[in-house]
Amino acid sequence: MNFSTIHASRAAGESCSPNATVRGRGDWRAFRVDRLRLRSPNGPRFTPREPPGDSACVLSAGSNSLDEPAMWVARLGVPFEVHEPPELVEHIRALGARLTDAARRHTPT
Repeated sequence: MNFSTIHASRAAGESCSPNATVRGRGDWRAFRVDRLRLRSPNGPRFTPREPPGDSACVLSAGSNSLDEPAMWVARLGVPFEVHEPPELVEHIRALGARLTDAARRHTPT
């Protein structure tokens, strides 16, 4: 099966499933990572397209620290909301304040 584009991955217990469109079908499907095979980068090219729906999704993940999910979602480069746990909400709020303060104190050279 040839993917048109892999959009995102979702964690489900111990496994991770990429969500992708399938060339010629146009629908979105989830695939098992252990069944995927590496292809040569010289294969056919694709045109990126918008994800289905309102482009919103819910990320549910575990972590060994509050820094890991905070930095991971920040690096995505898209707007996001944190709903829970309250400790993560506060951690991101404090991290945002530190980053904003650092940017405010920067004087261009």
